[in-house]
Amino acid sequence: MVADLALASHSVSSLTLSDASLLAPVLESHTPSAIICHAFILPHLLELIYESSERQIGHTIILVGDPSPQAMASVASNIRIFNFADLEREGNKVEKILSTLPSE
Repeated sequence: MVADLALASHSVSSLTLSDASLLAPVLESHTPSAIICHAFILPHLLELIYESSERQIGHTIILVGDPSPQAMASVASNIRIFNFADLEREGNKVEKILSTLPSE
């Protein structure tokens, strides 16, 4: 995925899940700084966040695709939602930042 490559270029680790059923165990063991997912997973993701002990933490969710109005209506105020296409478009407009390479 493009996002994984972009994150890796800045030495940011990422987890890629191949199945939505893996989401609950991952969220229980890791507190992600951002979650990139397809919009159809949003209702399930929100349910997991609201049921978890970390529901007070502000989460950042980056969506690929358009979420349903019902899913967007259920987003709590401490959750920030971004559209992947919007972020990609804005990223093309700003100066590119190159991270320093880790020392060998």
